[in-house]
Amino acid sequence: SKLRVVGGDEKEYPIRCRTGEAVWTTAEGGLREVFRGGMILTVPPFWPGHCSSDWVKLMRNAYKETFALAAARNAKGIVVPLLGSGARGANVEDASEVAANSAVDFATSTNPENEMKVLFACQDDEIAEQ
Repeated sequence: SKLRVVGGDEKEYPIRCRTGEAVWTTAEGGLREVFRGGMILTVPPFWPGHCSSDWVKLMRNAYKETFALAAARNAKGIVVPLLGSGARGANVEDASEVAANSAVDFATSTNPENEMKVLFACQDDEIAEQ
């Protein structure tokens, strides 16, 4: 099935990413200077109003694919936003729990020699303090 392009047209935004997945892409425009090696795009699901098993499954997969893409490029560290907690509407507690569990699962399921530091970024001080 054809994926919907969010903002602009196909020529302007050719990257496609399904909910709960992640893709590696080159950075464009002003981001190119900051992310010279490229960047990972991922799409978390919208918050359904409660911590449903489908929501958790999509969130965990988004993190798993993000971590795997970074590890495949031998990244020593990665900064990831607290997926789902912004415009997607998830509460910080549930989003944080899924993020932490996803990072632990990835760390325990990969080669220990491929150590990668994971930092989670929050939108503002109020959320970061929770």
